[in-house]
Amino acid sequence: MAWTESFLRFAASETLPLLQALVAAPSVNPPGHEDLAARPLADFSERHRLEPHWQDTEPGRPNLLVTATGSSPGRTLALCSHLDVVPPGDLVLWTGDPFSPRLEDRRLYGRGACDAKGALTAMAVAVAFWSRQGLARGRLVLAAVCGEERGGTGAKALVASGFQADGVVIGEPTGLRVLLGHKGRIQITANIAGRGGHASLPERAANPIERLGLVLERLQALSGQVRTRTHPLVGAASLTATQISSGDTNAATIPQRVTVVLDRRLLPGESQDEAAGEVVAALAGLPDVDVEWRRGAQPYVLSRDEPLVGACQTGVIAARGSAAPPGGFVATCDQYVFGLAGIPTTILGPGDLVANRTHAPDEFIELAEVESAALAYAATAHAFLEV
Repeated sequence: MAWTESFLRFAASETLPLLQALVAAPSVNPPGHEDLAARPLADFSERHRLEPHWQDTEPGRPNLLVTATGSSPGRTLALCSHLDVVPPGDLVLWTGDPFSPRLEDRRLYGRGACDAKGALTAMAVAVAFWSRQGLARGRLVLAAVCGEERGGTGAKALVASGFQADGVVIGEPTGLRVLLGHKGRIQITANIAGRGGHASLPERAANPIERLGLVLERLQALSGQVRTRTHPLVGAASLTATQISSGDTNAATIPQRVTVVLDRRLLPGESQDEAAGEVVAALAGLPDVDVEWRRGAQPYVLSRDEPLVGACQTGVIAARGSAAPPGGFVATCDQYVFGLAGIPTTILGPGDLVANRTHAPDEFIELAEVESAALAYAATAHAFLEV
């Protein structure tokens, strides 16, 4: 492609400064503060003569939209990734400050470097390039959204505002493989009630911890059944305990209750109500045990026949020289929000959930991978909008 060499020069000069500025912004969710990351992204856009549009979802928590418009009407493609990051956790486990980006051997370390400010950087570079180069037709939109890590609140607000596009590419760590779908998720809480008291008089209390073993035994049996269910794109369903708490900080006190928090990942075709109902049934008959749950991400899979899939594959080939067959995402993301609104949506981005230590200490992203992702996004836009 004739524009590729000029794009690579552009990406080589623009990628690192923006990536550093985004990772340095502590947009930790909760509470959010996505405005801290949106500001350098807006500054970058304005420097490239693009006008950022701010959509406030709540104070300090914006979505940021930036649009490159072609010389004639056509399709609209949105490149979407999230401004928020998960908390850094135990700072002792980090080599340095998680919000002071550290560059070593062309790896940038810092919270959110891979999930997902590397993708956000690459998308911004692609949009800025096509704004300078000039699109022949259509619109290319950068949608930097808030709240992805806790409920997809930014993407939902964007869709609710009437946002429309002919295709959306979600930036998440996929190793630059085009992904067609993801699992769903619900959070379930099992509450074991007891009667609290002083630990020196256990005979006068009813310790809920003593019944925790039976609850976990039944949940483990159900988990084994759930894991036998698989999907060819996204893998196995799962049910796993992630938190156990008594809510009491005094080690000499028998607690009033114990809670077990469960993470249930759903396959396409599984119902959230039925998944929660399985846990209720598994714990039925146990005294003083009740189950609560809340809805989360819906499972979603896009048809391979959508034109967007072919355009994304063309983008990956431009960046990599070849492209693996489309696959599925083992985690969840904002894809379903746009997909269920009727917009064809794929997942594509730099980095790997495990190898790049996402949600873990010393998270990092390879600078070369971000530049490759930027080229993949630019070529995807060219294929989807102009070819």
